[in-house]
Amino acid sequence: NFFAEASYGYNYSHTDSEKETFDKDMSGAYTVKNERYSNVIENTFVNQRMGLSLMKQEEGCNVTVGLNYQPARTENITTIDGVSRLIPQNVRNWAPHARVDLNFTDDMMLRIRYRGNTSQPSINQLQPIEDNSNPLSITLGNPNLKPYFSHNMFLMFFNNNREKFSSLNANVDMRY
Repeated sequence: NFFAEASYGYNYSHTDSEKETFDKDMSGAYTVKNERYSNVIENTFVNQRMGLSLMKQEEGCNVTVGLNYQPARTENITTIDGVSRLIPQNVRNWAPHARVDLNFTDDMMLRIRYRGNTSQPSINQLQPIEDNSNPLSITLGNPNLKPYFSHNMFLMFFNNNREKFSSLNANVDMRY
């Protein structure tokens, strides 16, 4: 009733974005490139997850705890006005995870899960030019953004009453 698990995961993501904005020329056609709102960005993100988990099983209760090491590498190549700039970044995170399953009866249970995780900013968050597609909310990206770490917790309660043909299921999902 005692288990150990080692795990490894690899994630590779490559994204290219060319944002070109044109202004009207003398004839009214959109042919004049607006450098202020145009750029090219290439983003490569490599994330690995190496982990060790321990699980203990008892009647009515399963508990798993573990720790993951998550090195991540991001490379942004941003080109503005024909000038390219490489921005490499490395981060290392320790990400704990846990799971508790409590089976009070065959018809009633509680599950609690926690997981930490490293994630990549979106390509729009990385583009260092103004996005004026919504004039009420003009945004400016930052190519120096690092991958971020998030905390996720999930709670689930389930109760089934077979005699009354009813059940109760309540879930709570929290992220920070």
